[in-house]
Amino acid sequence: MAHWNTTEGGPCFLRPTKAAAPDGPNPHRQAFPNCLKEINSTGHCVFKGDTYKSKCANAWCDENKVEHGAGLDRVKPLIDTPWYPNATDETARHTQAWSNQFAFPWEVGMFYNFSVGGEAQRPIGCPGLDLPFGKVNVEPEEPNWPYRVNSSPIFSSPAMNCSKNQYAPEGTPMHQVVDELAADNEYWAQMFLEGWHGMVTNQYAEGELRDGPESGWFGHYSLTEQGIAVSDFAAYIETNKPVYFTDPKADPYICAHRGHGMVSCGFKMSTGLSQGRFDKGPGDDVPAF
Repeated sequence: MAHWNTTEGGPCFLRPTKAAAPDGPNPHRQAFPNCLKEINSTGHCVFKGDTYKSKCANAWCDENKVEHGAGLDRVKPLIDTPWYPNATDETARHTQAWSNQFAFPWEVGMFYNFSVGGEAQRPIGCPGLDLPFGKVNVEPEEPNWPYRVNSSPIFSSPAMNCSKNQYAPEGTPMHQVVDELAADNEYWAQMFLEGWHGMVTNQYAEGELRDGPESGWFGHYSLTEQGIAVSDFAAYIETNKPVYFTDPKADPYICAHRGHGMVSCGFKMSTGLSQGRFDKGPGDDVPAF
């Protein structure tokens, strides 16, 4: 957005609405995010009950390390006025505008019905997105959107309120296709594998391709990491289908914002949590991992 010399900047990504922001979907139901101190060496949750007594005194974890009992978070203040330099609420405008998460319009557009247009080729066509941007890169600059990142001219609109994408080239609306894939992991896996086969064969006929080594097939690495000896992968799949490749002892590396990649990607989930490595930092809205 900062690199286009237009009066609207450049094409913007879509920002996730912060959980406790007043324009979020359920701001009054968000748990206080700073109760967990660490997972100790015995695998139990340790909470900051002494530090945040009113919020964390009743917090506890179940056997899956899911937190319960934390108090509610404070809903962030409503900001509905245009951004201006040196605003007294500049930090609040920044924290509600900035996130390491983002989405492209074509991705979100598979579920929500909006268009792309205007000078900056940004999402348009429904409330929130259609708040006039105003102008930048010309004097006097008069942006209308309420949020902006402190370090660069990246602006954010209020939360969008769009209808769902009803486009249905094969009879099922696009938003329903996305919803079904998101709601059912088994169905998603089945559809993914069908799509994957089409992508890797790339429209070649069966006789034009040959199978690669079994060690490169989907799932082979996961099974061998679990100590399962597979001499004939095709036969193993046929004999044991449906085969689940989930490793109950998986301990993935954490690539998080805290310390950035050169530091955080050297830690695994078990060591990162047990060391309290990824606590919230100043200005973070959620735990960094």
